[in-house]
Amino acid sequence: MPGRKPHKIRLEDIPKENPLKAPEGYFEDFTMRLHDRIAREEAQQTETGKPWWQTARSQMALAASLLLLAVFAYGIMRFIPFERFSKNINYAEAVENNLENYDIDLLSDYYDVNATPESTPEDTAYTTAVITYLVNEDVDLGLIMEDLH
Repeated sequence: MPGRKPHKIRLEDIPKENPLKAPEGYFEDFTMRLHDRIAREEAQQTETGKPWWQTARSQMALAASLLLLAVFAYGIMRFIPFERFSKNINYAEAVENNLENYDIDLLSDYYDVNATPESTPEDTAYTTAVITYLVNEDVDLGLIMEDLH
């Protein structure tokens, strides 16, 4: 308040005795009362098992985490348009229709059209086995060509 003077406290005005006192005989039977109280609480816990709040705490945490997961999943499903991912897209047509948007020189730096793939010994062995089978079984070359087309 603006018109009020602050009151100064002097050291002499503070009483020297302790105003807080324990009741008579409090500490003499304190250990006995403490042991009795602990024994009563332990007896209650063994009769009823865990206190209800300890059991409910884990169930509430599970429910809260499931709710959070459901809200997060709903948010993803609601705000991300999945229909663009579910369409069947013909990528060859998409590239052909948008060919002018691609930098052909940049693509040719990474992909050599005239390069032949390197063959491994496994590829050579497989090819040899297929040719040997076809020759030994007298398979008609015309049938193979029909299946390839």
